[in-house]
Amino acid sequence: MKKLHTVVVFLFLIASSFTYAQTPLPVPKNDTEARNVETIRLWLEEVWGNWRTELVADLVTPEYTRHEGSETRVVSREEYISDIERGQGRSAKFTQHAMSIDNNLLWTRWSGDVTARSGDHIELKGIQIYRFDNGRLTETWVMQERGNPWPDD
Repeated sequence: MKKLHTVVVFLFLIASSFTYAQTPLPVPKNDTEARNVETIRLWLEEVWGNWRTELVADLVTPEYTRHEGSETRVVSREEYISDIERGQGRSAKFTQHAMSIDNNLLWTRWSGDVTARSGDHIELKGIQIYRFDNGRLTETWVMQERGNPWPDD
């Protein structure tokens, strides 16, 4: 089961063709939130949506901690760029259903439709929390599962 979980996490992490149906971004209440909302916008739309890996150095701290189910891994910017670049040949469409921010924490509820290089089709849904440090992503918690997308509400 651990291997299946790792495969699903990596399908999400390194899909090569992302499409986002973006919910409106949260309205920031202060300068910190405004900076963090702009970081997540660039992260989702430009890094993942347009493969602009040159932005990673500006958007991520030197070490980025990812809590993925029962595993935690700390990756450098270079390792993260390598993960992104290894994703060539996969496609995914993600819908952000809801998003909210509270200073340096932002959460999103999302659904994903992923096609692996093998042609396998996987539907995912999840909740992800991002933590920011001085406007850069520094930590994330990802809880995801296979299954039908979240209902629209």
